[in-house]
Amino acid sequence: QPLASTTSMEDDSERGAGDTTPQPMSAASAHFASADELRPSTPTLRQIFGSCGGRLSSSSAALAGLDTSSRSSVGIVGCSSDYEDASERSKAYRAAFRRQCFRGPRPTALVCLETRRQNEPAVRVRRGTLNLRGIKFLHYCEGTDIWNGNAAVQVQTAFGRNGRPVRAAPPMVPPTANVVDCDITSLSGRGLVNIDGGISHVSDCNIHDSAATGLYVGGAGSIATMERTDVVENGVGNIRNPRRGVARGHSGVYVEQGIAKLSDCNISRNTLTGISAISTEQARLHIEGSDVRANRSDQMELPSEDSGRGVNKNNSISSSGQGRPRSRHLMDSVAVQEAADRRSIMLPSTPQSPREPE
Repeated sequence: QPLASTTSMEDDSERGAGDTTPQPMSAASAHFASADELRPSTPTLRQIFGSCGGRLSSSSAALAGLDTSSRSSVGIVGCSSDYEDASERSKAYRAAFRRQCFRGPRPTALVCLETRRQNEPAVRVRRGTLNLRGIKFLHYCEGTDIWNGNAAVQVQTAFGRNGRPVRAAPPMVPPTANVVDCDITSLSGRGLVNIDGGISHVSDCNIHDSAATGLYVGGAGSIATMERTDVVENGVGNIRNPRRGVARGHSGVYVEQGIAKLSDCNISRNTLTGISAISTEQARLHIEGSDVRANRSDQMELPSEDSGRGVNKNNSISSSGQGRPRSRHLMDSVAVQEAADRRSIMLPSTPQSPREPE
């Protein structure tokens, strides 16, 4: 059964003598921890879980309609003592989130990273191949370098002493990430960054509600493929630290250099363009059978057809409407929200007091 841990991962040098923030937990200790012992250390994680007030992402809000019962023995979060007066609805959000992660035919593990370190990703791939399947990523770090670390998943070649990327020579394998059936959110930066010769294969995922770009591809030799994936509502900015964090207004998918191929995807409701691949010499984009809808600026910016670097086939492109959900993560959220809306229409707005006997 998947394990969950909600921890704050920081340098010892940054921790004061009286700091009681939980340290990273091993899988064994997380398995035996109770829900009261696994607490978020700052309001950031409380906000993403919908507890104690704060901003709710669209996916978190949709979880309110789920059944709050859970037979899982692994707890995820609880409110700290400073927030003991949290509403019953907040508790329902947490219970619903736990149920969605650990019940059903395809249970999902949860990985949270919250750190004061500058530009620290939840997962960094520098060489070899990493397979990620069935995981929910919630990420927050300090800093604004959304190219070199401020992302939930960072696929980037290691640097040499001269500060230049070290290219993998056979039989070595370039940094490669196979990301399948995952739900990815970064509250401080980008969802997934693939640069400097990295390779990413993304399928059946939901990349959403990130502060910056959902998927970024850059650097010579970089390759990214994406199938049956939702990239929605990204570029909302660092809401926790708007003055020093990443500002609002980013694309769903941005290809600066390298090759990106998108098939049967949903790129919708992002705060800048849906997809951008502007360079006619260094970027190549192939998009087919996808929905690109209701993004704040242009829906797509592609290299000209004369350049031979932009392919646009059988796509549904519109400045309004909603794209069809592709991943089971977004499908579940939409179904839950619709059920909750139907219940709210059927239920009276104010409780009716019983009639007194005449």
